Amino acid sequence: MIQLNACPLRPLYNFHFYHALPGGFGVRVDAGVEQGGEVQIHYDPMIAKLITWGRTREEALRRMRRALDEYDVAGVPTTIPFCRFVMTHEAFRRGYLSTHRRAGGRSAAGPAEPSPAPRTTALLGT
Repeated sequence: MIQLNACPLRPLYNFHFYHALPGGFGVRVDAGVEQGGEVQIHYDPMIAKLITWGRTREEALRRMRRALDEYDVAGVPTTIPFCRFVMTHEAFRRGYLSTHRRAGGRSAAGPAEPSPAPRTTALLGT
């Protein structure tokens, strides 16, 4: 399973947006707001959570890349282009990236120690 959050790039106050959700076998979208909805400042600005699954990590990644290509959002710049980049990054594809924090609060944005078998779950978002 691979899961990511589609979010606006910059915090906006009470913005409206439009989106066409991806679908198909192995794809699930948990949208917090409906088409043309207003995202108010009192809530998390996440537009939707996109989840894909497959028998293998590669199958889940293929479905996520397809779903991201199908996902169309207008009215606000989002994290979707960055998520597309991450899905094609070799270290992420192999399960070698870490989001753990280092001492001093900095993110370890580099390769993690490879495990004997790549992890089958990855989370992205804010």
